[in-house]
Amino acid sequence: EMALENQNKKTTRYVVKNAKLFNSRRADYAPMYFDKTCDALYFTTTNEKVTGDKKSEITGMKKGDVWVSKKDENGKWQRPEAVEGELNTELDEGIISFSPDGNTMYLSRARREPNANTGVEIYTSQRSDAKWSAPVKFEITSSDMPGGQGGKDLWRINLKEKAGSLENIGEAINTSGDDVFPYIYSDSIIYFASDGHPGYGGLDIFKAILLPSGNWDIRNMGTPINSHADDFGITFGKSESGFIESGYLSSNRDDARGYDHIFSFELPDLKIKISGWVLDKDEEPVPNAVI
Repeated sequence: EMALENQNKKTTRYVVKNAKLFNSRRADYAPMYFDKTCDALYFTTTNEKVTGDKKSEITGMKKGDVWVSKKDENGKWQRPEAVEGELNTELDEGIISFSPDGNTMYLSRARREPNANTGVEIYTSQRSDAKWSAPVKFEITSSDMPGGQGGKDLWRINLKEKAGSLENIGEAINTSGDDVFPYIYSDSIIYFASDGHPGYGGLDIFKAILLPSGNWDIRNMGTPINSHADDFGITFGKSESGFIESGYLSSNRDDARGYDHIFSFELPDLKIKISGWVLDKDEEPVPNAVI
Protein backbone atom coordinates (compact mmCIF):
# COMPACT_ATOMS: atom_id res chain seq x y z
CA GLU A 1 0.00 0.00 0.00
CA MET A 2 1.59 3.24 -1.13
CA ALA A 3 0.42 6.29 0.75
CA LEU A 4 -0.54 9.46 -1.03
CA GLU A 5 1.86 12.29 -0.28
CA ASN A 6 0.13 14.96 1.77
CA GLN A 7 0.14 17.50 -1.03
CA ASN A 8 -1.65 15.03 -3.29
CA LYS A 9 -4.46 14.31 -0.84
CA LYS A 10 -7.51 16.03 -2.14
CA THR A 11 -10.84 16.74 -0.52
CA THR A 12 -13.56 17.02 -3.13
CA ARG A 13 -17.07 18.47 -3.18
CA TYR A 14 -18.67 15.02 -3.13
CA VAL A 15 -21.21 14.47 -0.35
CA VAL A 16 -21.14 10.89 1.01
CA LYS A 17 -23.81 9.51 3.37
CA ASN A 18 -24.68 6.12 4.86
CA ALA A 19 -27.62 4.77 2.81
CA LYS A 20 -29.34 3.32 5.87
CA LEU A 21 -32.33 1.80 4.07
CA PHE A 22 -30.11 -0.65 2.18
CA ASN A 23 -27.90 -1.66 5.11
CA SER A 24 -28.34 -4.55 7.52
CA ARG A 25 -26.42 -5.40 10.68
CA ARG A 26 -24.07 -7.48 8.54
CA ALA A 27 -22.33 -6.69 5.25
CA ASP A 28 -24.06 -5.02 2.29
CA TYR A 29 -21.94 -3.99 -0.68
CA ALA A 30 -21.32 -3.82 -4.46
CA PRO A 31 -24.47 -1.89 -5.45
CA MET A 32 -25.41 -1.87 -9.14
CA TYR A 33 -28.23 -0.01 -10.86
CA PHE A 34 -30.29 -2.34 -13.03
CA ASP A 35 -30.65 0.07 -15.98
CA LYS A 36 -30.67 3.70 -17.07
CA THR A 37 -33.97 4.45 -15.34
CA CYS A 38 -32.17 3.90 -12.01
CA ASP A 39 -35.42 2.62 -10.48
CA ALA A 40 -33.87 -0.59 -9.11
CA LEU A 41 -30.66 -1.03 -7.13
CA TYR A 42 -29.23 -4.54 -6.79
CA PHE A 43 -26.53 -5.35 -4.22
CA THR A 44 -24.86 -8.18 -2.33
CA THR A 45 -25.83 -8.81 1.28
CA THR A 46 -24.98 -11.22 4.11
CA ASN A 47 -27.96 -10.14 6.24
CA GLU A 48 -29.76 -12.47 8.64
CA LYS A 49 -32.30 -13.62 6.05
CA VAL A 50 -29.97 -14.87 3.30
CA THR A 51 -30.35 -18.38 1.85
CA GLY A 52 -28.48 -21.13 3.62
CA ASP A 53 -27.14 -21.27 7.14
CA LYS A 54 -23.51 -22.12 6.43
CA LYS A 55 -20.83 -19.53 6.90
CA SER A 56 -18.64 -18.48 3.99
CA GLU A 57 -15.18 -20.04 3.87
CA ILE A 58 -13.92 -16.71 2.53
CA THR A 59 -15.46 -14.15 4.89
CA GLY A 60 -16.51 -16.27 7.88
CA MET A 61 -19.90 -14.54 7.59
CA LYS A 62 -23.14 -15.85 6.20
CA LYS A 63 -22.83 -16.41 2.46
CA GLY A 64 -23.76 -13.56 0.16
CA ASP A 65 -27.05 -13.32 -1.73
CA VAL A 66 -28.28 -10.80 -4.29
CA TRP A 67 -31.04 -8.48 -3.07
CA VAL A 68 -32.82 -5.58 -4.76
CA SER A 69 -34.54 -2.37 -3.74
CA LYS A 70 -37.01 -0.76 -6.13
CA LYS A 71 -38.45 2.74 -6.27
CA ASP A 72 -42.21 3.16 -5.88
CA GLU A 73 -44.29 5.39 -8.16
CA ASN A 74 -43.26 8.42 -6.07
CA GLY A 75 -39.57 7.69 -6.60
CA LYS A 76 -39.04 6.52 -3.01
CA TRP A 77 -36.84 3.47 -2.36
CA GLN A 78 -38.68 0.43 -0.98
CA ARG A 79 -37.23 -1.97 1.60
CA PRO A 80 -34.79 -4.39 -0.09
CA GLU A 81 -35.87 -7.97 -0.77
CA ALA A 82 -34.15 -11.08 -2.12
CA VAL A 83 -34.36 -11.24 -5.92
CA GLU A 84 -37.02 -13.61 -7.23
CA GLY A 85 -36.18 -16.88 -8.94
CA GLU A 86 -33.46 -19.48 -8.43
CA LEU A 87 -30.48 -17.13 -8.27
CA ASN A 88 -29.69 -17.31 -4.56
CA THR A 89 -28.47 -20.64 -3.16
CA GLU A 90 -26.46 -22.09 -0.29
CA LEU A 91 -23.34 -20.86 -2.08
CA ASP A 92 -21.90 -17.34 -2.02
CA GLU A 93 -23.54 -15.26 -4.78
CA GLY A 94 -22.93 -11.59 -5.44
CA ILE A 95 -20.99 -8.74 -7.03
CA ILE A 96 -23.11 -8.32 -10.11
CA SER A 97 -23.49 -6.39 -13.33
CA PHE A 98 -26.00 -6.47 -16.17
CA SER A 99 -25.99 -6.71 -19.93
CA PRO A 100 -27.29 -3.54 -21.63
CA ASP A 101 -30.65 -5.17 -22.43
CA GLY A 102 -31.10 -6.14 -18.78
CA ASN A 103 -31.75 -9.81 -19.56
CA THR A 104 -28.41 -11.21 -18.38
CA MET A 105 -26.83 -10.78 -14.97
CA TYR A 106 -23.13 -11.50 -14.51
CA LEU A 107 -22.28 -12.52 -10.96
CA SER A 108 -19.51 -14.03 -8.88
CA ARG A 109 -20.04 -17.33 -7.14
CA ALA A 110 -17.71 -18.97 -4.64
CA ARG A 111 -17.64 -22.72 -4.19
CA ARG A 112 -15.53 -24.82 -1.91
CA GLU A 113 -13.97 -28.04 -3.17
CA PRO A 114 -12.90 -30.50 -0.45
CA ASN A 115 -9.23 -30.63 -1.52
CA ALA A 116 -8.72 -27.24 -3.18
CA ASN A 117 -8.75 -23.54 -2.50
CA THR A 118 -12.08 -21.78 -2.71
CA GLY A 119 -12.69 -20.84 -6.32
CA VAL A 120 -14.54 -17.67 -7.26
CA GLU A 121 -15.99 -17.86 -10.76
CA ILE A 122 -18.17 -15.76 -13.02
CA TYR A 123 -21.69 -17.06 -13.63
CA THR A 124 -24.63 -15.75 -15.63
CA SER A 125 -28.32 -15.69 -14.77
CA GLN A 126 -31.14 -14.93 -17.22
CA ARG A 127 -34.19 -12.82 -16.46
CA SER A 128 -37.72 -13.71 -17.46
CA ASP A 129 -40.90 -12.28 -15.92
CA ALA A 130 -38.89 -10.48 -13.20
CA LYS A 131 -37.40 -13.80 -12.03
CA TRP A 132 -33.73 -14.74 -12.30
CA SER A 133 -32.66 -18.23 -13.41
CA ALA A 134 -30.29 -20.58 -11.62
CA PRO A 135 -26.71 -19.39 -12.33
CA VAL A 136 -24.71 -21.04 -15.12
CA LYS A 137 -20.91 -20.92 -15.19
CA PHE A 138 -19.45 -18.44 -17.69
CA GLU A 139 -16.63 -20.33 -19.36
CA ILE A 140 -13.46 -18.30 -18.97
CA THR A 141 -10.46 -18.65 -16.68
CA SER A 142 -10.14 -16.54 -13.56
CA SER A 143 -8.69 -13.07 -12.93
CA ASP A 144 -5.71 -14.17 -10.82
CA MET A 145 -4.46 -16.54 -13.51
CA PRO A 146 -0.93 -16.38 -14.96
CA GLY A 147 -0.14 -13.41 -17.18
CA GLY A 148 -1.21 -10.73 -14.72
CA GLN A 149 0.59 -8.07 -12.72
CA GLY A 150 0.24 -9.80 -9.34
CA GLY A 151 -2.62 -9.82 -6.87
CA LYS A 152 -6.01 -9.64 -8.52
CA ASP A 153 -6.12 -7.91 -11.90
CA LEU A 154 -8.75 -6.55 -14.23
CA TRP A 155 -9.17 -8.43 -17.50
CA ARG A 156 -11.52 -8.06 -20.42
CA ILE A 157 -13.18 -10.43 -22.85
CA ASN A 158 -15.17 -9.88 -26.04
CA LEU A 159 -18.69 -11.13 -25.37
CA LYS A 160 -19.34 -11.62 -29.09
CA GLU A 161 -16.17 -13.64 -29.72
CA LYS A 162 -15.06 -15.11 -26.43
CA ALA A 163 -12.52 -17.52 -27.90
CA GLY A 164 -9.05 -16.01 -27.79
CA SER A 165 -10.21 -12.53 -26.80
CA LEU A 166 -9.39 -12.62 -23.08
CA GLU A 167 -6.72 -10.07 -22.20
CA ASN A 168 -5.20 -8.38 -19.18
CA ILE A 169 -5.99 -4.66 -19.40
CA GLY A 170 -2.41 -3.74 -18.63
CA GLU A 171 0.01 -2.41 -16.06
CA ALA A 172 -1.22 1.19 -16.13
CA ILE A 173 -4.31 -0.03 -14.23
CA ASN A 174 -3.17 -3.38 -12.80
CA THR A 175 -0.61 -3.25 -9.99
CA SER A 176 1.15 -5.79 -7.82
CA GLY A 177 -1.74 -5.27 -5.37
CA ASP A 178 -5.41 -6.06 -5.90
CA ASP A 179 -7.23 -4.23 -8.69
CA VAL A 180 -10.89 -5.15 -8.49
CA PHE A 181 -14.55 -4.09 -8.85
CA PRO A 182 -14.49 -2.55 -12.35
CA TYR A 183 -17.34 -0.25 -13.37
CA ILE A 184 -17.62 0.86 -16.99
CA TYR A 185 -18.83 4.46 -16.99
CA SER A 186 -18.39 5.15 -20.70
CA ASP A 187 -16.28 4.03 -23.66
CA SER A 188 -13.25 5.81 -22.22
CA ILE A 189 -13.84 5.94 -18.45
CA ILE A 190 -13.53 3.03 -16.00
CA TYR A 191 -13.83 3.19 -12.23
CA PHE A 192 -12.14 0.48 -10.17
CA ALA A 193 -10.87 -0.25 -6.66
CA SER A 194 -7.21 -0.86 -5.83
CA ASP A 195 -4.83 -1.16 -2.91
CA GLY A 196 -1.82 -0.96 -5.24
CA HIS A 197 -2.12 2.62 -6.53
CA PRO A 198 -1.29 5.47 -4.11
CA GLY A 199 -4.26 5.82 -1.76
CA TYR A 200 -5.62 6.62 1.68
CA GLY A 201 -5.60 3.06 3.05
CA GLY A 202 -7.19 -0.28 2.18
CA LEU A 203 -9.00 -0.31 -1.16
CA ASP A 204 -9.60 3.09 -2.77
CA ILE A 205 -11.77 3.98 -5.76
CA PHE A 206 -9.94 5.27 -8.85
CA LYS A 207 -11.09 6.84 -12.11
CA ALA A 208 -9.20 5.73 -15.22
CA ILE A 209 -9.56 7.81 -18.39
CA LEU A 210 -8.44 6.33 -21.70
CA LEU A 211 -6.38 8.95 -23.59
CA PRO A 212 -6.18 9.18 -27.39
CA SER A 213 -2.58 7.88 -27.10
CA GLY A 214 -3.93 4.62 -25.66
CA ASN A 215 -2.49 5.38 -22.21
CA TRP A 216 -4.64 5.62 -19.08
CA ASP A 217 -4.84 8.71 -16.86
CA ILE A 218 -5.53 7.31 -13.38
CA ARG A 219 -6.84 9.52 -10.59
CA ASN A 220 -7.61 8.77 -6.96
CA MET A 221 -11.17 9.97 -6.28
CA GLY A 222 -10.03 11.77 -3.11
CA THR A 223 -11.99 12.13 0.11
CA PRO A 224 -14.79 11.72 1.07
CA ILE A 225 -15.30 9.06 -1.66
CA ASN A 226 -12.21 7.34 -0.22
CA SER A 227 -11.32 6.82 3.44
CA HIS A 228 -8.68 5.04 5.52
CA ALA A 229 -10.89 1.92 5.27
CA ASP A 230 -11.89 -0.13 2.19
CA ASP A 231 -13.80 1.82 -0.46
CA PHE A 232 -14.94 -0.03 -3.59
CA GLY A 233 -17.86 -1.18 -5.70
CA ILE A 234 -19.23 2.08 -7.14
CA THR A 235 -22.26 2.58 -9.40
CA PHE A 236 -23.38 5.82 -11.06
CA GLY A 237 -27.02 6.75 -11.53
CA LYS A 238 -28.72 9.45 -13.45
CA SER A 239 -28.25 12.61 -11.51
CA GLU A 240 -31.27 14.01 -9.72
CA SER A 241 -31.83 17.73 -10.20
CA GLY A 242 -29.02 19.92 -8.99
CA PHE A 243 -26.29 17.28 -9.01
CA ILE A 244 -23.64 16.71 -11.64
CA GLU A 245 -23.43 13.02 -10.75
CA SER A 246 -24.69 10.69 -8.07
CA GLY A 247 -24.82 7.03 -7.14
CA TYR A 248 -23.77 4.50 -4.51
CA LEU A 249 -20.53 2.91 -3.32
CA SER A 250 -19.35 0.36 -0.74
CA SER A 251 -17.20 1.10 2.30
CA ASN A 252 -16.40 -0.38 5.71
CA ARG A 253 -15.61 3.03 7.22
CA ASP A 254 -17.11 3.66 10.67
CA ASP A 255 -17.96 -0.01 11.28
CA ALA A 256 -16.17 -1.40 14.32
CA ARG A 257 -16.52 -5.00 13.08
CA GLY A 258 -15.30 -4.17 9.58
CA TYR A 259 -18.63 -4.88 7.85
CA ASP A 260 -19.14 -3.22 4.48
CA HIS A 261 -22.11 -0.94 3.93
CA ILE A 262 -23.65 1.01 1.08
CA PHE A 263 -23.17 4.78 0.96
CA SER A 264 -24.76 7.34 -1.36
CA PHE A 265 -22.65 9.99 -3.06
CA GLU A 266 -23.56 13.20 -4.86
CA LEU A 267 -21.51 15.89 -6.54
CA PRO A 268 -23.42 19.16 -6.18
CA ASP A 269 -23.30 21.74 -8.94
CA LEU A 270 -20.96 24.65 -8.30
CA LYS A 271 -22.96 27.77 -7.60
CA ILE A 272 -20.90 30.91 -8.08
CA LYS A 273 -22.25 34.27 -6.98
CA ILE A 274 -20.76 37.39 -8.56
CA SER A 275 -21.48 40.95 -7.49
CA GLY A 276 -20.10 44.29 -8.64
CA TRP A 277 -20.86 47.63 -10.21
CA VAL A 278 -21.25 48.81 -13.78
CA LEU A 279 -19.51 52.16 -14.25
CA ASP A 280 -19.44 54.46 -17.25
CA LYS A 281 -16.20 55.99 -18.51
CA ASP A 282 -16.48 58.76 -15.93
CA GLU A 283 -16.74 56.00 -13.31
CA GLU A 284 -20.35 56.92 -12.56
CA PRO A 285 -22.68 53.97 -11.79
CA VAL A 286 -24.93 52.96 -14.71
CA PRO A 287 -28.50 52.42 -13.42
CA ASN A 288 -30.37 49.20 -14.38
CA ALA A 289 -27.40 47.94 -16.40
CA VAL A 290 -27.85 44.59 -18.19
CA ILE A 291 -24.79 42.32 -18.36
